Amino acid sequence: MKFSVIIPTYNRCATLMETLSAIEFQTFSKNEFEVIVVDDGSADGTRVAVENFLKKNLFNIKYFFRQHEGPAQARNFGIDNSRGEIILFCGDDTIPDSRLIENHNVVYQREKEDKMAVLGIALWDKTVLIGDFMRFVASAGPQFHFNNIKNINNVGWDHFYTCNISIPRSVIGDLRFDVNYPYAAFEDIDFGWLLARRGLKLFFNRQAIVHHKHFYEPASLYQRMFLIGKSFVIFSHRYQKNKFDQWRLKIKYAPFDFFFGTGLVIFNFFSRQLAGWAWLKKNNQRWHWFFNVCYYYSSGMKEQYAINKKL
Repeated sequence: MKFSVIIPTYNRCATLMETLSAIEFQTFSKNEFEVIVVDDGSADGTRVAVENFLKKNLFNIKYFFRQHEGPAQARNFGIDNSRGEIILFCGDDTIPDSRLIENHNVVYQREKEDKMAVLGIALWDKTVLIGDFMRFVASAGPQFHFNNIKNINNVGWDHFYTCNISIPRSVIGDLRFDVNYPYAAFEDIDFGWLLARRGLKLFFNRQAIVHHKHFYEPASLYQRMFLIGKSFVIFSHRYQKNKFDQWRLKIKYAPFDFFFGTGLVIFNFFSRQLAGWAWLKKNNQRWHWFFNVCYYYSSGMKEQYAINKKL
């Protein structure tokens, strides 16, 4: 078995079924890949829908239902119950292009590095209405940053996006996603950080495509940024014993979080003032959205710091 496609899912029945249906049309041999769906406690009919899909017997697929423990634990369970030489992580809201697995495989055939992984790209699905706000969200917005990739032969750990990334089982070894992340945020970047310290080289193939079927409106994005802010504090806290590493992470993801928390408080305050400025909202929506993102991200950080102090 060459590839194991691992898809953690939680309450996204409709898009998950589209994802599974699209996998049927992969150009890669169906005898050479399996699909592992790890249901993280969905309550929206996912279980019945997937079990009905299994009866069609279109390709090698396994379904596991578990109590809700978060995406990190779901991916770990998928790794432990898969057989493929290469693990391909995908999202439950990403529709794979028909040549997805083939285009991941071609990089492994070409490069043959000992410690390598392959990052594909996530594009908006054609059914998603793309307006100014969605263009702000990605690719130059606060979701994925494929536009920042400068070297396709060594992308860097900070692009370890589990919506579309593959890595050999031998490279993963005994490493697993940290289960202290309750949300789908920074647990994959943390995993990439640890792999990079073991010598991982991440290649980028923009021909390995998934189509992201996830519509954002401002309120839903702001809530996500709040959770991402909380997750960053969890990420940073994990490396508090190594101040050099912690400072590197803060400079990259929260350069305002210095001077014993004073910088965070000031940044949060001014972000809120600018986000609520009526003139800015009327005359420059992108800056209005940007300062809202800053406010909710930093607010999530403040809340997680308060939680950590109580532990």
